[in-house]
Amino acid sequence: MPRDQSSEFNRLISLMNVCNVNVGFLIIFLDEQVQKLELRLMWAGSLALAAEYSRPKKSKHGEWIERVMDVVPLRLEEAVVEQAPKTWTEVRSIEIVLDELAAEFDGEHPLRPHHAKSIARAKKSLLDLREVTPGFDLPEPSAEDLADLRARIAGWARL
Repeated sequence: MPRDQSSEFNRLISLMNVCNVNVGFLIIFLDEQVQKLELRLMWAGSLALAAEYSRPKKSKHGEWIERVMDVVPLRLEEAVVEQAPKTWTEVRSIEIVLDELAAEFDGEHPLRPHHAKSIARAKKSLLDLREVTPGFDLPEPSAEDLADLRARIAGWARL
């Protein structure tokens, strides 16, 4: 390689490494978070079914006793509804910034295939969660979110 190309080569290698190590870690983390959201929702459904098939009890005064199995499904669903939009924004931020970085590599994405599959799986799962759990939107990331991720990547790559 000619000497005048070495700095550009090193910059691209650094970006590629950051995408697959640092951003790859974020992708794996987000994929795990989405899987936990799916589990919470499944637990909520299971507990709701169990509560539906068990008889509620009355207190001595004739009032219905609130049971844990009646409350937990609602709390689990609330947690999913609260966390899913935040996770979606993070997934979309990574996706958008990686699309921008692909331009640095002549349109080729710098991610390893398993990271690309993980981010695609997380995105699809969040879309599926929204289908079965009404009550939340999946917002696009703000300009600040994108700028923050770009700055982190530049810092990690020491650009």
